[in-house]
Order: sequence, then structure tokens, then C-alpha cells
Amino acid sequence: MIKKSLTLVELILSIALLSLILLGAASFSYGSMEMLKSSQRMADVFNERNLILDYIGRYVHQAVGDVNNPGIQVRAVGGGNVIDIRIDPHNTPADYTDDEWVSFFCSTGTHLFVYYPPRSSLNLINGHVISTRVTNFNFTIPAMNPSARIVTHLTLIDNPLAAIDQHSNPQILLVQPITFTSLAHSIN
Repeated sequence: MIKKSLTLVELILSIALLSLILLGAASFSYGSMEMLKSSQRMADVFNERNLILDYIGRYVHQAVGDVNNPGIQVRAVGGGNVIDIRIDPHNTPADYTDDEWVSFFCSTGTHLFVYYPPRSSLNLINGHVISTRVTNFNFTIPAMNPSARIVTHLTLIDNPLAAIDQHSNPQILLVQPITFTSLAHSIN
């Protein structure tokens, strides 16, 4: 009776074939994990962008003012831009003396985007940090129809201190109009 056994060549070929299959599976798994991490970083940046736009949009839609008492003011302060928005929580449109201001400060040096609620000074203790990823923030008022919208220019990056790479350090550039109806001629 003849016994059938594996030869050394067959054993080496089977190990090599199994190694190729496992290497392919490991490579696929690693690539999938890197894609997942990249997608998660991009989603984090998009979520912060949406949070910033929600905050700004909420107050721009509530802004009140007129030609002599602007509802939105844009100013430069200490290495960044401040957007002040006048709101009327007491619903007294003819009386601007009881209005309150909310402010948004973006520091390009520290990459902070901070919300300051009514009755607070521009002091980091009083503010709520919304994002630490903002590299640029600005408002513009289109010359063609200034009474109907403002345009937000916003740039966020996952890690502002590292080089931009769409996979490991994504950057989002956004030019977003915010339309309103209550602020005719009230932007300064």
C-alpha cells in the first residue's frame, strides 16, 4: 500500500498561497481603516462647519436695525474678525435701547471660533468655543443686493497646525450666503 504525503514543494506552495491571501486581506483591511479614519476626519470638520453656520444663521435671522442703527457690524479686533449682531429679545422694534448684541470672534492665530452671548464682553472666559479649526472667517455684503443677504466666507481644517492633505488633514472652504428679510439697510 502506497501512502500519499505532502512533499516539501507542495507544502511551500500552499504556505505561499495562503500568505498571499492573508496579505491581500490585511491590505484590504488596512486600506478600509484608513478610508474610515479619513471619512471620520472629514465628517468632523463638516459637523463643525454646520454648527458654526447654525449659530450665525440663527442670529442673523433675528437681527434688527436700520440705517442709523446697524443690525450687523463687522470689525477687526486683535488678530481676528468680530461679527456683532443686534437682536431684540424684548420684541420692541421701535426701541433700540433695550436690544442686545451677540458676537462671534474668529482668531486666525489661534484658530478659535468663539460665540459670545448677549451681555458678555469679548473675553475668552465669557465666550463659548465652537471650533478650534477655523483658519479664515469673514462676512461680505454683495453690492448688487445688500438688503437681502450676507455672504459668509469660512475655512476649516482638521488640524490647522499641520500641512493640508485631503486624506489625513482635510480642509473645507465655504462661501455661503445667508438670506434674511428683516435687516433692510442695516449692515455696517
